[in-house]
This record gives sequence, C-alpha cells and structure tokens, in this order.
Amino acid sequence: MTGVLPIALGRATRIVETLLKSGKEYVALMHLHDNVDEDKIRQAFSEFTGKIMQMPPVKSAVRRRLREREVYYVKILEMEGKDVLFRIGCQAGTYIRKYIHDLAIKLGTRGHMQQLVRVKAGPYTDEQWHSLHDLKDAYEFYLQGD
Repeated sequence: MTGVLPIALGRATRIVETLLKSGKEYVALMHLHDNVDEDKIRQAFSEFTGKIMQMPPVKSAVRRRLREREVYYVKILEMEGKDVLFRIGCQAGTYIRKYIHDLAIKLGTRGHMQQLVRVKAGPYTDEQWHSLHDLKDAYEFYLQGD
C-alpha cells in the first residue's frame, strides 16, 4: 500500500489520535479469479455499501471479532477482464483487502487485492502529500542552510 499518511512532530502529535479515527478513501485494484458478469459486480458493490459486517484478518492490530464498519461510497472506475479498479470511502478501521475477499465470495469466486493507494485520510488528500524523497531533499537543503 502507498498513499497519504499524516505525520506529526512535537506538540502536533496530539492531533494524530483524531486523524486515526477519521474516514479514509482508497483507490484499489481487485483481481477476480473467475470471469463475472459486470452487472453482478455492480450489484455486489451496491450491497457492500453502507453498514457492513467485517471480521478483521488473522494478522491485524485489533481483536478478531465481527465488527460493523461503514462504507460511505464505492465508485467503479474501470473494469477490464477480471480486474476491477474502484474508489472507496470508508470508516477508519475498514480492511480493504478483507472487503475485496468478502466481495469476491459474494460473487461466487475468489479474488485478491492487487494494488491499494490511500488517497485521503481525514482532511488530507493525495494532492497535498510529499514523498519521502521530497522530505529527504528538504532535509539536505536544510543542512546546506536553505
């Protein structure tokens, strides 16, 4: 996974707790293991919007128990063969890899996440991000007195 990860330093770390609980938005690429009719895929996405029940994956930072999560919206961006590119806005703590797994089961097949990019975390979007390379360059300029 790549994407938006707010980082706070010093006294600003107090706000991180608020950001951790705020909604997230992702762009994900799902690969289905079988061919599935596009109408069936669209229907499954609509059924997996709103309040959903989700069991966290085996390797997760939380206790494994069925939890209610909210998916605010899902927009299919592109479908080609067995690949589905989509944008999803969801409650913090929603596991997108598990969402894809559960959706594929609903479709009567298996599927996995091929790629995931977090494009929004709370009020911060991918239009405001700086890469680690940018930060390293800024640090080097700082050391040179700039």
